[in-house]
Amino acid sequence: MQRVIDLNCDVGEGGLHDVELMQLITSANISCGAHAGTKETIQTALHAAFKAGVSVGAHPGIADKKGFGRTVKKVKPQDAYDLVYQQVSDFCLLAARQGIRVMHVKPHGALYNASAKDQDVAYAIAHAVSDADPRLVLFGLAGSASIFEAREMGLKVAEEVFADRTYQSDGSLTPRGNLNATVQKGDEAASQALDAIEKNYVEATDGTRLPMAINTICVHGDNPNVLEIAWSVRSMLNRSGYTLKPFAHGLV
Repeated sequence: MQRVIDLNCDVGEGGLHDVELMQLITSANISCGAHAGTKETIQTALHAAFKAGVSVGAHPGIADKKGFGRTVKKVKPQDAYDLVYQQVSDFCLLAARQGIRVMHVKPHGALYNASAKDQDVAYAIAHAVSDADPRLVLFGLAGSASIFEAREMGLKVAEEVFADRTYQSDGSLTPRGNLNATVQKGDEAASQALDAIEKNYVEATDGTRLPMAINTICVHGDNPNVLEIAWSVRSMLNRSGYTLKPFAHGLV
């Protein structure tokens, strides 16, 4: 049986390496413009993904450009629904005008973290995605409320692990204010990704092993070392016998 996995990246946010990343990843989570990015960076990412055969996804976030959509705040379920439905609908229309079909949705930053923990927010986001287009795949933190609620609604889901973020013992991502929140070395990111796939766990910062079954691996386009990280992850997976293909295309 062929071993396949998806490698996704958040792009269109004004990062310096979006075009180069399309040669390394298989799915692109393209900013919808609320939390980061401009019309130009979004269009560049759309065109680069399409040209490279990379699966296109919408990456909606809280309207918080000053905080890059990562400012920790209480998210109300209705606000989450409105944010996701409007941004995803608009993004799908933008892509369709260029002959590009949007295949998945991945919430960004504070919205993503809220959906992982808060069942009501998770339900609201799943509902918004379903209303925008029930064919869309929802990407979410492996084993989280986001995944559970989306499955309950009948959406297809991709359970995600982060190669370039560290985890807390409760399964949440380490807050970005902490010095050890991100992984900056390519070999460490690649090892974390491979362990998640082959051992079905990620090791938290305190040594706790967090069980998880995953479908897709994420790296962040705004990480200064994203090219090294993406290349290292892809190379290690290839050496370990994995083929990288987009999850949302039904190839995983």
